[in-house]
Amino acid sequence: MSDHTFPAVERHCDVAVVGGSAAGLAAALQLGRQRRSVIVIDAGEPRNAPAEHMHGYLGREGLPPAELVTVGREEVRSYGGEVLTGRAQRVT
Repeated sequence: MSDHTFPAVERHCDVAVVGGSAAGLAAALQLGRQRRSVIVIDAGEPRNAPAEHMHGYLGREGLPPAELVTVGREEVRSYGGEVLTGRAQRVT
């Protein structure tokens, strides 16, 4: 854990998704499509960062992980979802 202190951000929503890679963005997209208010919180440290390509994602076979995240974030935002850079430390 770093010595940096970041200001707390308070948001009210139906669902907060912690982690903004493929699975988190897919969940957020479906929630947004169901008219739920959704926030994605992503620290920008995906486990698949070393991978050159992603496999097994319908319609996105072989896409570099960073491109999938960019496309996914755009899709989530198109349904009113919010994507924040940060770390979730507490949810109430």
